[in-house]
Parts: sequence; structure tokens; C-alpha cells
Amino acid sequence: MKKFLPLLLLALFITGCNPSQMAVDDLQKFTERIETKSDRWSEADWDDAAIHYSELCQTIERYDYNEEQLREIGKLKGRCLAQFAKHSFD
Repeated sequence: MKKFLPLLLLALFITGCNPSQMAVDDLQKFTERIETKSDRWSEADWDDAAIHYSELCQTIERYDYNEEQLREIGKLKGRCLAQFAKHSFD
């Protein structure tokens, strides 16, 4: 059994490191952060967030996604943009 544990861990690591899914996961985490913590952000924080959002979008554009994934990405982007719009009105 001990011989198989490293192989199992390696297999889990390889299958868990899907860069296209990691990009979506990063957008999900960013979306959650902008929705929950942005009320305490300075103007510089918002500027950094805009740059980070742009970088996330560029990373996502490098990959192909199915329709379901594209819908999820669209929802996440919409939630982020809503927060940026809300901030611009404040």
C-alpha cells in the first residue's frame, strides 16, 4: 500500500492542475473577494482590482470552454462588473 500512495498523490496532483479550470477558480475567488471585502477598499485597491480583473480575463481567454463553463464565466464577470459599477457611483 505504501508503494501506491506516492503514485496516487501524483495522479491527483496532475489531474487537479487543469490550468483552464484554475483560471475560472481564480475568477471565482476574486469575485467573492470583491463582493465581500470591497467596502473597505481604498481607491488604490480598486485600481489594483481593475488590473487584476483584466489579467484574469486575459488568462481565461487563452483557453477553450464548453457552453456551461462560458455561462459560469459570464456570470462571474457580470458580478465583478456590477461591483465596479457600484463603486463608480459611490
